[in-house]
Amino acid sequence: MKNFIISTLLIFCFSMTAFAQTSFGFRTGLNFNTFLGELEEGEAFGTNTGFHIGLAFNQQFTDIWGVRAELVYSQKGASNTYDGISSVVLRDRNDRPITHSGMADIDLSVTNTYVDLPLSGYGRVTNWLEVSVGVVPGFLVASRGTGELALDASSLNEGLALTLDHNYYRDNAGEVPESAEELITVKERATAKELTIPSALGAYTFQEADNGSLYNVFNLDAVFGLSVFVNKGLFIGGRVQYGLLDVTNNDADFSFGDITASRADKDVNLVFQGSVGFNF
Repeated sequence: MKNFIISTLLIFCFSMTAFAQTSFGFRTGLNFNTFLGELEEGEAFGTNTGFHIGLAFNQQFTDIWGVRAELVYSQKGASNTYDGISSVVLRDRNDRPITHSGMADIDLSVTNTYVDLPLSGYGRVTNWLEVSVGVVPGFLVASRGTGELALDASSLNEGLALTLDHNYYRDNAGEVPESAEELITVKERATAKELTIPSALGAYTFQEADNGSLYNVFNLDAVFGLSVFVNKGLFIGGRVQYGLLDVTNNDADFSFGDITASRADKDVNLVFQGSVGFNF
């Protein structure tokens, strides 16, 4: 009986493969991205915009259903803002670190670029409407953040304004970015000492030890999509990708309010895609 069942399944699989129709396609469009996760008081996630472009391999088993594998270059991420108490670490002429705290306004936009490998099953509801569902394994190939930090600290004579230039793969602990060519001078209120500091902060400038990259290399999303076919090949599609894994490395994810405290939270991707594509 066991051999009969196995033989039947093998015959079914070979039959389906024999009658399957193979086709190829491509799609490109925009991503509207954000993160979902635990937030500090005064922190908020917003959206940013990226793009995607990819190739598809379709295996159609019947007139109404099939499976699809894709290779997609996709920009994800989010905007991240914070309004509340925070700190910066400035160094005096003897290279001694001095922490200055006050009200901070932080605005950061993160772009994480992935090579995604979407795997999905699809079905035709009508001749012109297709529904798909699946998973999206992805590998992070680039990770950047840009923005500004403004700090009003009572220990400084005037407000501090710094550029945020984060390369989460290349930046090292305690270093400033190469873009910080301009130097600015600030004066301590109590001692009247002048501190000459770089105008930009890297991803890990305030960290003393190497804790790894902030964003994890491997990611996994669930995906649901709808495609409307204008004709046999041309389609307009929309997809939602919801993260199943934490995109951040907790060892390198530090609090805005306490820059010495790491955050053991979970942040996941939420991506809305709009595409135009063609199947051959």
